[in-house]
This record gives sequence, structure tokens and C-alpha cells, in this order.
Amino acid sequence: MIQLFNLSVINHINSLYEDGTEVYLACSNDSQNGIQFDHENGSIIWAMGVSEDLSHFVLTEIHCDTDFNVEIDLTTKHDSIKHMLEVILYTINQLKGK
Repeated sequence: MIQLFNLSVINHINSLYEDGTEVYLACSNDSQNGIQFDHENGSIIWAMGVSEDLSHFVLTEIHCDTDFNVEIDLTTKHDSIKHMLEVILYTINQLKGK
């Protein structure tokens, strides 16, 4: 997967919420970056990218508990960046109880 830098996506998501909901850039020691959302049971980190053959977009979603132990690690394929963003927003809204 070819990683996409997520700062502009983070800014877009944060502009959609006026209630203090916030995602932020999660950096790791292997130089990858992700979109992190913290909730009462832990955190979710998303990484957006493009497949190496450029045929689809790839969304990696990692669910961690409060001690950052990985509970779920999913990778899904999407037709557009818009669809990846919809998946992220849907998950945030579900966790917020909207």
C-alpha cells in the first residue's frame, strides 16, 4: 500500500464537528501516520492509502484498548477517498452514539 498523508483529512473531519469531537495525527516510530480517534474504550487509528497497482484505495483500521493493545486490525478496499471518509465518519458517529 502506498500511504497517503492524512493531515488534510484530519482538518476536514474536525471541521465537521462543533461539539469538541476531534481526530488527530497519530505518528508511529516507523514513519507511518494515521488518523487517531480516542473514545472511552480505547482508540482507533486509520491509515489511508492506494494499492500498489493503483486499482483501489485501501483503508486500514486498527482498534486498540486503553492500553493500546490491538483488538481489531482490518484492511478494506474502496472505490474512492470519499467512501473511505464515509467509513471513518460512520465509525466516529457510532462511537459517539449519534
